[in-house]
Amino acid sequence: QNLLHRVVVAPNPFTPNGDGVNDRTTISYDLLYLTQNVPVAVKVYDMAGIQVTALPPGMSPSGRHLLGWDGTGDGGTLLPPGLYVVQVEVDTDSGTLRRSSVVALAY
Repeated sequence: QNLLHRVVVAPNPFTPNGDGVNDRTTISYDLLYLTQNVPVAVKVYDMAGIQVTALPPGMSPSGRHLLGWDGTGDGGTLLPPGLYVVQVEVDTDSGTLRRSSVVALAY
C-alpha cells in the first residue's frame, strides 16, 4: 500500500530573483488510505546530501497537499543556484516513508 504518492515540485526550475516570475516553487504530494492525520516533514538537501532547510512540519490527513518554498536555506538567505533534492517524510505505524524529487534553482 503506497501511502505517499506523487511528490512533484513545480515550477522546475524556479528562479527566486525577486522579479515576480517563478520566484517560488510548490511541492505537492498525495497521502492515501490514511485513517488519521500523520506527521509529515519536508526537507531540502543539496546534491552532497547535506540538509539545507526544512519546511515547518505538520500533521496531514489523506489528500493532496501543497507547500511553497522560496529557495532560502535555514538561515533565511537565498541558496546558490543548483540542483536540490526535496524529500517528503511521512511517519506511520508501519515506519517512515520517504519520497523525493529533484528541483533546479536558477537566477
